[in-house]
Amino acid sequence: MAVHVVSSLKGHNDAKSISASFNIPESIISNILLFLLQTGIVKEVKGSLEPGLTDVHLNRESPLIRQHHTNWRVAAIQSLMNDSKSNIHYSTVSTLSKEDAENLRSEMVALIERYIKVIKPSKEEVMYGFNLDFYNLIQ
Repeated sequence: MAVHVVSSLKGHNDAKSISASFNIPESIISNILLFLLQTGIVKEVKGSLEPGLTDVHLNRESPLIRQHHTNWRVAAIQSLMNDSKSNIHYSTVSTLSKEDAENLRSEMVALIERYIKVIKPSKEEVMYGFNLDFYNLIQ
């Protein structure tokens, strides 16, 4: 997913530049790009890579969804090592009423929907990860 998304940024339109951006060997990036090109997720236009599909989504029933979420949470953990003031990391555990929990859940769903509406038409200048977790700790 990261290789697909970063291909929309200026200066990240070939295996070498993407490899340097993510500090991943170019051979691995080339294999990822081969798959993305074959599936149409990324396309090559005049020797430059760009996103082919712009709305790629894994269904919650996909056997890959757990790994997808895990990968992005690992990336969030790795970003803790970067002391960037633009990063937000917030973790807590709380007790609250069932009604408040449902209200917060609804607000978070609305935030995700608003996030999607903002990013779709937004100009590709930077790349950010977004993870949101809100879950019951007692089953």
